[in-house]
Amino acid sequence: MARDKNVEIHTFKVIYDVVKAVEAAIAGILVAEEEEVTLGKARIKAIFNIREVGKVAGVEVLEGKVKRGALVRVMRDGKKVFEGKIVSLKHFKEDKDEISAGNECGIGLGDPKAPIREGDILEVYEKRKVLAA
Repeated sequence: MARDKNVEIHTFKVIYDVVKAVEAAIAGILVAEEEEVTLGKARIKAIFNIREVGKVAGVEVLEGKVKRGALVRVMRDGKKVFEGKIVSLKHFKEDKDEISAGNECGIGLGDPKAPIREGDILEVYEKRKVLAA
């Protein structure tokens, strides 16, 4: 009956071999997919040109948090105008890893040609790998 239905039958002498075989089978079945996780939003209040760094956006964090190293999407009138990464994050002159809602900070996007303007909305997010069948 197993042959007729194309069902594989394996026999094992020790339970450890069963565990290894099941783990190997699951690894072949499960695939890692990327999932986008929104961290927060900020609004550009001012833009500063700093000689050593380039453009820095002075922002107000509206919701969630902004995080150094996170990905960022610059939105203007509901349309994406730039996508990049937060390479620097400062609160006053102090380097920070993250800033939460209700605070202001300076964000460096690492691209001197980033088309940013006052009033633009920054959508801050991360991509995480999630196992899916």
